[in-house]
Amino acid sequence: MKSTKSRRRAEAPALEWLCDLSGRSARVTSIGNRSLLVENHCGILEFTAERIALASRCGNIEVEGAELSLAEVRRDALVIRGDIRNVRLPGGEASLHES
Repeated sequence: MKSTKSRRRAEAPALEWLCDLSGRSARVTSIGNRSLLVENHCGILEFTAERIALASRCGNIEVEGAELSLAEVRRDALVIRGDIRNVRLPGGEASLHES
């Protein structure tokens, strides 16, 4: 019989995977460096022409650039347009082009 501790460790990745399948995790899709689709966000925390911060269940998503705008806003998704230079995700960050 396996110990409870080793059983929990084996089940943890499966539980994380199931959370992703539920559609509750934020999903960020970049279309070049001019457009960004963010799905499953929890709200807008900050909005300026240089920075947009969004809440998600995993942490904050921060987008930096120039002339940023919200091109489309829906309850569960939004589209950010402009000169997107940097996207900071809860687990790390991604630069879309050299500054």
